[in-house]
Amino acid sequence: MDNSLSQFKIKNKHVFEHIDLDRVHPVDVYVGKRLKMKRRELGYTQENLAKAINVTFQQIQKYEK
Repeated sequence: MDNSLSQFKIKNKHVFEHIDLDRVHPVDVYVGKRLKMKRRELGYTQENLAKAINVTFQQIQKYEK
């Protein structure tokens, strides 16, 4: 999982101390699998879905990993 918080300066770092950003949370895995399943079921490509919900296809790709 991408440690995306590392690029930002965080004032209250102690808030995030208990979060292991290198581990993937089971909920993220579940959401990614459901997203991919439903996207395919509806016949969307990652690019089509991304445009429909106003995000980049890379964000869809990341969730589906």
